[in-house]
Amino acid sequence: MKRDHIIEAALVEFGNHDYDGASVNAIIERSQTSKGTFYHHFRSKEDLYLELVRQVADEKVRYMGKLAGKKRKEKIPGTLFDMLRDQIEASIRFAAEYPCYARFSARIANETRKDIRKTIDGLIGGKTSEMFSRLIMDNIEHKHLRTDLSADFITRIIVFLISRFNEFLLEMGVEIEPENMDRITQVLEEYIDFIEKGLGE
Repeated sequence: MKRDHIIEAALVEFGNHDYDGASVNAIIERSQTSKGTFYHHFRSKEDLYLELVRQVADEKVRYMGKLAGKKRKEKIPGTLFDMLRDQIEASIRFAAEYPCYARFSARIANETRKDIRKTIDGLIGGKTSEMFSRLIMDNIEHKHLRTDLSADFITRIIVFLISRFNEFLLEMGVEIEPENMDRITQVLEEYIDFIEKGLGE
């Protein structure tokens, strides 16, 4: 289907370039379609970009939900910080299995255009914050988290740190590949330990 070819080509183009640097002509050429076909399926470059953001976010949520469901079946209890470890580990596994999505996600995280950034945050930021806010309120109430910091601040800092972990790995020179899982797991433990010591009571 032509629309799928455009989506696949766009994942590569937007994975290699930021929003302004990505070219609709390059997407059309790579997908072996025409301008008419492109604009039949997508109103604009931004429309296509935001469709990719939605698709990648939905795929990631499905993937992580599957892993979380498996843990629930195995009846593995956990604290907020155990859940963070699980979420980031699932995110790493997702990136290793779907490298095109991982590259695109990294570009999303580094997008500098304020209008695009604001739209992205509106699409995916709210979902992530919602997921953590109730759990964080419960942990504050039971004094598992610092009570001198607001729930909003803790939610925002956790969402920020989780969403930037893949970038942190790359900064350390650790490629997100299946053969690097031992090193990634080690860095993950240190990363969560750091968060726990900063936010935990």
